[in-house]
Amino acid sequence: MAKQGFEEIRDQIKPKFPDNDLVKIYTGQKIPWGDGGLRPDDDQAPQWAVDQVELRRRADYVGEWWFTQRQQKNGELGGGWEDDCESLRRFAVTPLLCGNETIESGIFRLIDGIWESGELINGYDRVLKDVEHSCEMAADSSILLALAYGDPLYVERMLETTRTTEQIHTAINDRGHRHYRSNLLSATEVREEGSHSFDVLFAGRAMRPPAMLAWYTHLPRAVDLVVGWARGWNDAALRQADGKPAGVYPAVIRFPDAQLKGPRTWWEGLGGLYSWNTHDQDMVLGKVLGAYGLQQDETLLEAIRQQFTLARKHSNDSGENPEPGSVGWTAGQVRASAPRFSLWYRAVTGDPSFDDFSVAHSAYGRFVTDGDLRHLDQWHDRNLAEIRFNLPMITSEVRGTDRISMDHFSLVGPLSGSYVDLVQPPMYPVSWKVGEDFAGVVGSFDERRVKAWAYSFADQTTRCVIRLWRLEPGQYELRIGADPDQDGKVDEQHVTIVPFERRQRLTEVAFDLPSRDLQHLEVVQRRKGSDLPMHLPDLAVMPRDVQLDEDPVAGKPVAGCVVVHNIGSADADDVTVRIEALVDNEMPYEIAKIELGSLSYPADLIARRVEAVFTWTPKHARTYTLRVEVKTISGDLEIYDGNNRAECQVVVAGS
Repeated sequence: MAKQGFEEIRDQIKPKFPDNDLVKIYTGQKIPWGDGGLRPDDDQAPQWAVDQVELRRRADYVGEWWFTQRQQKNGELGGGWEDDCESLRRFAVTPLLCGNETIESGIFRLIDGIWESGELINGYDRVLKDVEHSCEMAADSSILLALAYGDPLYVERMLETTRTTEQIHTAINDRGHRHYRSNLLSATEVREEGSHSFDVLFAGRAMRPPAMLAWYTHLPRAVDLVVGWARGWNDAALRQADGKPAGVYPAVIRFPDAQLKGPRTWWEGLGGLYSWNTHDQDMVLGKVLGAYGLQQDETLLEAIRQQFTLARKHSNDSGENPEPGSVGWTAGQVRASAPRFSLWYRAVTGDPSFDDFSVAHSAYGRFVTDGDLRHLDQWHDRNLAEIRFNLPMITSEVRGTDRISMDHFSLVGPLSGSYVDLVQPPMYPVSWKVGEDFAGVVGSFDERRVKAWAYSFADQTTRCVIRLWRLEPGQYELRIGADPDQDGKVDEQHVTIVPFERRQRLTEVAFDLPSRDLQHLEVVQRRKGSDLPMHLPDLAVMPRDVQLDEDPVAGKPVAGCVVVHNIGSADADDVTVRIEALVDNEMPYEIAKIELGSLSYPADLIARRVEAVFTWTPKHARTYTLRVEVKTISGDLEIYDGNNRAECQVVVAGS
């Protein structure tokens, strides 16, 4: 409906239905929603904790509404796959940070629906479109490498996408750098002629699946792809060419000659969506920081540092209307985004050199620089002021699922310790598995230590899990003690100590959180361990990988197989599969133990899996649990061992 037509109807309806909430909303009023149960009632709790729990509960209510009220059997939310996938940029926030089984299940159904719909082939959109739209379904699907950590289905889907990106979408240009060949892409072609032969800032979104794959696996070809593309953009940023000042990423890079302007100027790019603005640099800058995380190569940070230096150098320029494209104009644009990006830079590198920008960002920026929790007492105010009102506008009245305007992103920094957007490769040091009554803030951290605060509004002690992503290997302690004045100091005589070993990237540590008593958490390294190899195997098996040829019958042999995957970046030698059956509370008995030999890793970006065949004769007509474990005989270290075991229920009929 045209806006004018809508306004005419609205004005006619208003006097007829003055008490209708939707009429009030559409005529500019703010209608509150949710009863008192959404905001904890606790006068002793820190304000930041009360606000955080309310915001998370409201965000979860909206996410659960979509996945219980609007999701169809095939996974769609009603807006079409290409728009539905964009909702994940909002709905995945709380599951990633804290866990939410209802929303997680809905996300799995949505992403599985996308990949089973026929819209993707070779891991990419089958229809030729501009890069912003052609990449969305695959790019947004990549969130599952973090959310469903270690699940081979989602890693192998990203293998497909990365192979397409490497072999079809990108190539080495005349300056020796990897770039996208065009901003028009599909699963099978790119269009290079005319004004389309450009790499663009939005291509950073298309690079998300390779970046996620490189983060999880360290596969050499995935790493080379991401790092090579990042180096190409850094080269462009550092160059003063085609009218562009040195120190900023351009809007476009022409393939293959690396010219830094579109048909007219460097900042106009290709026009519209593909013009230059500092906000859209996040898609490239995030991948550059991810590339640095992969290789710890300081040269990858040169362009980011130079951009901050440019903003500083011209901070006192007095010209009111600098010429577009000039150094002064560019520096002014960069200053607007420097506070946000300085928090990204600090979270990834730990370097405080640009904290003057971080402090200028917000209350959260001030907390990051000085650790004073009181800065966060108003941090969630803006998000709460929006989400407390007009619920239908983010649920039943939404007309495009790519426009669910729910802003709860103030949760990200405090709960994870990193302000980097969650649509980038994971760069956070911490996430949690906790209930809705939990509030947490991550303070300072490095590769050997994490400091955080936690508060529970539950009426009894609760069991919580802190998930640690960036510590180096070693022996550690989690130390927990009361900190009522929020100063990060606890009485040493009343500290609970939980020892644990860190062997892999993801380590989960469970602890008891007292009711309504602010606790300070500190993870401390007690002994450094051996450095992790850059390349490790990763054997994986899921319940879906256990298959029987027919419905089992008591006393009758039935053939079956277990599909075993290697989703790592090194071969797994002497692989064994053990299969057990369990009935009720009886001791499990072994069905089969199968030696598979060596299982290679997907060096060529093609999935590696093998079937272990077995025969089972169930004894009883009951429901059995089949347990499967895969490992190497020598027990070699893997990327993750939480995916080495699987269980599935099997109903056995009577003979």
